[in-house]
Amino acid sequence: PTIVHYASHDKPWNTYSISRLRELWWVYRDLDWSEIAFQRSDLNYFERSNQSKKQVMLVTWSADIKHLEYLVQRLPDWHFHLAAPCDCSEELISLSQYTNVTVYQNVLHSRIDWLLDDSIVYLDINTGGEVFNVVTRAQESGKKIFAFDITRKSMDDGLYDGIFSVERPDDLVDRMKNIEIE
Repeated sequence: PTIVHYASHDKPWNTYSISRLRELWWVYRDLDWSEIAFQRSDLNYFERSNQSKKQVMLVTWSADIKHLEYLVQRLPDWHFHLAAPCDCSEELISLSQYTNVTVYQNVLHSRIDWLLDDSIVYLDINTGGEVFNVVTRAQESGKKIFAFDITRKSMDDGLYDGIFSVERPDDLVDRMKNIEIE
């Protein structure tokens, strides 16, 4: 589209926007008009732009996510996508202070699919129930799935690429540091 008008109160420049064209807005945001009109005609409306292939996601109903801030700090070259189908707690929102964290509140199924497509790792490290069958969806998408022994949503060991003691988060950090990216 030549012009996109964001009519709702949920503007893509809002910090926690769930607007479906948010990423597109950020692609165009810093471009000069002449660059948009003449030099960037190859911009694809549906193309996603990932800065890193090291993408990890988790979906949660709960703010109780074991060692999340520790993982974010120890894995600065990984980008963490935290999604929740509800409003997020202040504790989760505060993780946005890290440049390698994006928080998605009130996330929709399509956004979860998008994040799963872009991620190579799914972390099953939150307490509480599974959201929208996402662990199974991650497995069906061929993602590596890691969990802590007390947070795993399935007792099927074959579902996971690693189950770690919640008392030893460094084991998970080491495993993620050793993942080979194609």
